[in-house]
Amino acid sequence: MNGNLTKPQKKALTMIPKGLHTEESLTTKGLSKIQLVSLASKAAITRQISNGQVMYVRP
Repeated sequence: MNGNLTKPQKKALTMIPKGLHTEESLTTKGLSKIQLVSLASKAAITRQISNGQVMYVRP
């Protein structure tokens, strides 16, 4: 699953703990929205919108 990630994407993925997170909580850790979207596009994390908030899930 994570075999096709670039080094910066792998580094960003290690900054995301497993579980469900809001976009705000991840961007305060130093991740950019662009990094999150690129990880979601590679299916390393799942992006979902719940109650108007963007959420990310790391399996």
